[in-house]
Amino acid sequence: MDFNFISKAFIATLGGVPVTLLIMVVSILLSFLPALFLALGQIYKVKGVRSFSVIYLALSARHLRFS
Repeated sequence: MDFNFISKAFIATLGGVPVTLLIMVVSILLSFLPALFLALGQIYKVKGVRSFSVIYLALSARHLRFS
């Protein structure tokens, strides 16, 4: 085993960690507000939110099934 290569490859791979964390934070922030408003709309039974959330969840489930 070439430990020199393994250590250099591991250090080079660690360079991608900040980008991965940034992608994760951005996706969480972008999904937080729509999820919050949909949840509050469901809790307080706001007209139109239920139908929108059903459509949104159906499209999300369809996307997950085919990916």
